[in-house]
Amino acid sequence: MGPTTPRQIERAVCPRAHGSLVHAEIHGGHVHACAPCGGLFLETAASSALIEDASFREALTVFAADLDSKRTEQVDGAKVGYPPCAACGEGTARKNFERVSGVMVDVCRNHGTWFDGGEVIRVVAFLAGDGLSRKESFEAREAETLGREREKIKEIEKKIQARDRYRKF
Repeated sequence: MGPTTPRQIERAVCPRAHGSLVHAEIHGGHVHACAPCGGLFLETAASSALIEDASFREALTVFAADLDSKRTEQVDGAKVGYPPCAACGEGTARKNFERVSGVMVDVCRNHGTWFDGGEVIRVVAFLAGDGLSRKESFEAREAETLGREREKIKEIEKKIQARDRYRKF
């Protein structure tokens, strides 16, 4: 099963409250909301728009804040685990949003991202701050470290080759 296209997810189920999710279209992005727990499922294109489109982010923040203010169930973050995808029911991967945000979200590579109540607002705050520059900085440091490690490996390989040539005599 490949990634979904808009409106392909007909019936989404909340991985926390286990009820049906309500579909909303926000600035062209497909979002599925759970009133009891305040969770949001953003289809893949909407997840990308969250990062790239400020007007989508702004509208989503208003939507999420309203949803969050009315929720009747709290999700215990310590007992979260790996919830099923709201669209397909398969397992999700728990990831730190943009690797450095500190907001753990649940991602189905084929359908989208689940945000527990309040997480969209935290993600938007991360993006509105210096979040993406922090991510770029982290990735630059990571690339430097990887480059140094590769050089070390090359040096070790040269030493091994030299040792092997010496042993032949």
